[in-house]
Amino acid sequence: DGRVTNLDLGGRGLQAAAGLDPALFSLTSLKLLNLSGNDFNMSQLPAVGFEQLSELTHLDLSDTNFAGSVPSGIGGHHHPSLVYLDLSTSFYMVEFDSENTAIYFDYDSPSIWQLSVPNLASLLANLTNLEELRLGLVDLSSNGAGWCNDLARFNPKLQVISLPYCSLPGQICESFSALRSLRVIELHYNHISGSVPEFVACLPNLTVLQLSENMFQGQFPPIIFQHKMLQTIDLSENLGVSGVLPTTFSQGSSLENLLLKGTNFSGAIPSSISSLKSLKKLGLGASGFSGILPSSIGELKSLEFLEVSGLQL
Repeated sequence: DGRVTNLDLGGRGLQAAAGLDPALFSLTSLKLLNLSGNDFNMSQLPAVGFEQLSELTHLDLSDTNFAGSVPSGIGGHHHPSLVYLDLSTSFYMVEFDSENTAIYFDYDSPSIWQLSVPNLASLLANLTNLEELRLGLVDLSSNGAGWCNDLARFNPKLQVISLPYCSLPGQICESFSALRSLRVIELHYNHISGSVPEFVACLPNLTVLQLSENMFQGQFPPIIFQHKMLQTIDLSENLGVSGVLPTTFSQGSSLENLLLKGTNFSGAIPSSISSLKSLKKLGLGASGFSGILPSSIGELKSLEFLEVSGLQL
């Protein structure tokens, strides 16, 4: 009778060579729809139908092997109650083959993107309750530098922004600072430039700052290192980012992952790094670091990964 409210088929390994059956859209009372981890054989998302599911709060189409443009019936004015939206495709990096030969993953190649969103503003408009947005490996390149302002303008309750491999250009805009509920910022593997904004330190709930493999430049704001809630700071492979590690870190810091490989950080490694008791991964592979690696690093009992460059051990 169409009164089903939850349909969770996530991770079932189902296959649908003909794509999504239109009968699904007769379930007009759906609040949760999870089709993640199933194979729709590179079929197109239906141009019409999703707009009939106007009560959706959670839509998860991640890792479904859909292709083409995301239809206008998803998001926008059709789903004002949407809290969770995931259209992402998972990825992992293969760095070496069986003969120990490096393999470089070309994320500029158009062949890696199956889904695209030509008009991000149309997708996000009116989603004032949205808390999690996951669009990893969705092509957003046609939106230009306006992607950042679109997020801040339409989605004030965002807690998670996960947009890796989206071909995002431009900078992190000042209006981003209004997203006070942010917990996770994942913008790795894009073309974002400019400086890392200091207002990141004023986002009280932020736990993940993942900015690796971009084109950031300038001095990294040292105040961000004092954020007590941050668990991950990853600036890897941003050659234009410079900075020094602070002589003291915040008491009670939650930092678990500090990754600076391929940046222009410089100077000595302070002995106070031993105060980061939760640290699991420490990447000091920036060519500008110098001096002796402090013996106090041996006090980090949770440390699982250590990478150094240009330091005496």
